[in-house]
Amino acid sequence: MADTSYYSWGPVHQIIHGSGGRRVRSTFGLDEATGRLDTHELHTEDPASPGAWVENRTDHYGYDRAGNVTALVENRLYAAMRGLRVLIRGVKTLSQVIPQ
Repeated sequence: MADTSYYSWGPVHQIIHGSGGRRVRSTFGLDEATGRLDTHELHTEDPASPGAWVENRTDHYGYDRAGNVTALVENRLYAAMRGLRVLIRGVKTLSQVIPQ
């Protein structure tokens, strides 16, 4: 790991792996009230422009009242495929719906 930053209340906010123009940055968006993961963003560094980051993926999470993950929407595929949605029922059941 090249660098790690934390939220003021403790959890990891961002991790950067690699060096030079070949770095990967993971950013975790947490709901401050619940501590649940709201978003996860993945960026890669543009080798032609060090310090410039290119978004590769952003995931958004949804939860039911009991705190179980009920929805995961990935922005890049959502835009490319007009609505990729992954629904997680309970902890172990996964269902996918991909528009044709």
